Amino acid sequence: MCVMQAVDKDINATVNALKAKEVTKFAMLGFCWGAAQAVQAAIAHPQTYSAVGFLHPSLFGKERELCSKMQIPLFLASASGDPYESIQEAMSGTKGASKSVYRQYNNMVHGFCSARGNFDDPEDAKAVGEVIGLLTDFLRANL
Repeated sequence: MCVMQAVDKDINATVNALKAKEVTKFAMLGFCWGAAQAVQAAIAHPQTYSAVGFLHPSLFGKERELCSKMQIPLFLASASGDPYESIQEAMSGTKGASKSVYRQYNNMVHGFCSARGNFDDPEDAKAVGEVIGLLTDFLRANL
């Protein structure tokens, strides 16, 4: 079993366990390569997810192919060197485009909201705080 299949199996088990507890709305967030898993889950299960978020995504050059198939709103926070314009362009013709939120952080490194973030640096902390606030607003609006 490949990694993506194993992750998909875990995601589905989690969603099913939450549905059993009467949770009815879901969003999927992906950091780095997790964005690829999130977009694939959104495409495969459009009735399950109401929104998707990518934080410093790695979509392995398949941004247009994957994002153009997604029909739900997207939150995107890209760092320097991460895909940004290609994702916006791919999303532009989708049902979710009008509710999507895009932010590019050219002064941040890939991974700034996770393991590579320097939370002692005031600029990094400010950017991460902004992402958290925007993502919170996005999820409130779409769940």
